Amino acid sequence: MEHLYQRLATLAESWRRQGYPCQDFPAIVEIKDARFKTAADEDIARDGRGEKPITVEGRKALAVRKWERLNPDRVKEAAPC
Repeated sequence: MEHLYQRLATLAESWRRQGYPCQDFPAIVEIKDARFKTAADEDIARDGRGEKPITVEGRKALAVRKWERLNPDRVKEAAPC
């Protein structure tokens, strides 16, 4: 009998060889760490006031929002699970 971890490894390897195809979510840019949410939110507020972001996480969050506006059907900032 195949163990779960073996099955997952097989499926992941197959997905990797196929180039990670996925229609609903074609790419995971980054999984955000909740520890940086406050800093990112503050930088988003700064951007709204015309100020520059000061944290790396804030710059990343603003970049994702720009990508969303370029192609909103394909790029979304996913809500945490």
